[in-house]
Amino acid sequence: NYAVADASSFKEAIDKGIGQITTSVNTYVIYNDEAVKGTIEDRFREITEKANPQDIFIFYYAGHGVVTQDADKEFYIVPHNVTQLYGADESLKNKGISATRLKQIATNSPTQKQLYILDACQSAGALSTVASRGAAEEKAIAQLARSTGTHWLTASGIEQIAN
Repeated sequence: NYAVADASSFKEAIDKGIGQITTSVNTYVIYNDEAVKGTIEDRFREITEKANPQDIFIFYYAGHGVVTQDADKEFYIVPHNVTQLYGADESLKNKGISATRLKQIATNSPTQKQLYILDACQSAGALSTVASRGAAEEKAIAQLARSTGTHWLTASGIEQIAN
């Protein structure tokens, strides 16, 4: 119910403040029916192809998020065309975008300053994927941020809803 309003407000705030940091801004906005895996992946590809090391990349996602119920317990952002959040892990894997994929995008980007904001339920589930497994979560996230310039902000814990 609030994803478009949240994303619009975030974009507006960034548009107002980013001019003090950089002279050129490229914004990609995807709402509602357009927010499907293929379109989102296409935008990531475009951005990665155009990006330079000195660029700033900010990804803000507002919408549903869910951790699969299978043994892998993978976090997914849930595009518009996913109709069932729970009990349909195969559909989610086909139509959703996993934390593993987000990590690949972050790793493949030449941009040395990246911020991923996941405004979704269970979004801290992404952190166990993007941080090195086996290390204490906070320490791993700090190491990742220092070594790659990539930062992650989540709206909720692994088992929490984001209101």
